[in-house]
Amino acid sequence: MTPPLVSYPVFSGDLEFTAQPEAVYDTRRFTEAWLRKWQLEEFIDIAVLIVSELVTNSVKATGLMETAADGTQIRAGRSGMVTLRLRLDEASLVVEVQDDAPRAPVRRKAGCLDEDGRGLALVAALARAWGYRRISGGKSVWAEMEISASRG
Repeated sequence: MTPPLVSYPVFSGDLEFTAQPEAVYDTRRFTEAWLRKWQLEEFIDIAVLIVSELVTNSVKATGLMETAADGTQIRAGRSGMVTLRLRLDEASLVVEVQDDAPRAPVRRKAGCLDEDGRGLALVAALARAWGYRRISGGKSVWAEMEISASRG
């Protein structure tokens, strides 16, 4: 499923950044700022959580970080770019994250003691729809939030 095409005005904000864990914080602030600009304060918490999960997955998927033998994360020495796009139309907010990793996102079932693996389950629970598509040189993962009911 791909995000719907619309015939009314669409507003968007894009942020391109190097795929490093520190960038997740910046994407949260970027998302919060755009939702305030669009007067969608009631959606900030959910949108920031979705952005955080999708961006974190993208940073991990690019392979910039590797796990050392002791379990700590270390820089792999490669660099990659990720793009976050927020797209607002009359009925929905679409969060889209593009990266250069060709692997499809995998929704896992995390065990009770697992420390990760719940990100896409959270996205699926919070978004009206989500999915991915292959793009030239990588993939795009998106999540759509319904906003029309609260906008009057």
